[in-house]
Amino acid sequence: MSDAEASTTAERIRRAALSRFATFGYGSTTMEDIATDAGVGVATLYRRWPDKPSLADSLLDHVLTDFEVIVVPAQGGSPKRRFVSLVERLWRFASDDPDRFIFLEDSVHAPYISAETATRKDLLTSAGAALLRDAGVRADEAIAHAMVIGTMTALLRARADVDPTDLADRLWSALRT
Repeated sequence: MSDAEASTTAERIRRAALSRFATFGYGSTTMEDIATDAGVGVATLYRRWPDKPSLADSLLDHVLTDFEVIVVPAQGGSPKRRFVSLVERLWRFASDDPDRFIFLEDSVHAPYISAETATRKDLLTSAGAALLRDAGVRADEAIAHAMVIGTMTALLRARADVDPTDLADRLWSALRT
């Protein structure tokens, strides 16, 4: 198998796993389900990842890499403008690939996360909390996270048509009161 074919196979497996985990949850997804959805044999899956936890951790690592670019502070502007910019970036990330966002949110406290991936996740969570503080959000960090990410996850699951600026304005109002 060529490097290009191997890369395409790995990507099909990642997409199938992401879709399964986001739709049915980690616990209800089997390696056989993922292999079937990816159009590969189970042995192909096990050659790349020895078990479901290592596949999920690897997938989370890829998602975190994509997510890192979101957690870059907006430069300048009022606290509200920085918050709106953050929420707009988050919504773009979420709506571009809802499965990726839902998997990321569902994996926050997952038992399969390796120590290295947990450290990356914690650093990104801390950076996100710092962005919220910098933007002037006075709510408790856990509450702010739950309101922003939880609202986005619920809207994605409902397949709602969302104006990201309006969403940011509403979240800003809710978090500032």
